[in-house]
Amino acid sequence: MRKRFIAARSQDAIQRKYDTGKPLRGLRSKWTDAWDAPDAPEPLPLAAQKLLVAPALKRLERANAVDYMGYMSGQIVGSIKAERPVRDIMKAMTSECLAVLKTLGSKA
Repeated sequence: MRKRFIAARSQDAIQRKYDTGKPLRGLRSKWTDAWDAPDAPEPLPLAAQKLLVAPALKRLERANAVDYMGYMSGQIVGSIKAERPVRDIMKAMTSECLAVLKTLGSKA
């Protein structure tokens, strides 16, 4: 999953109704491509679609069929370029915050 997020572009996060019947955004996959095919049926309303596809999605997950799995994601996914430890992210954010506060303090 992490590799898919890092490789994804913003355009790969598409809005669809195939998993729940309600619009949500996730990564494009063979699953979404199949639902987008001209001969594919229209998704059912919210509860019915979820009941319809839940067993298939569970089987795909158990089979580790990553090409068919469309992980939930917003368009910000295109900004993910590497996997980083949370510790490094928090250090960078703290450092950035302190620098901004220092700049703001010197302007007061």
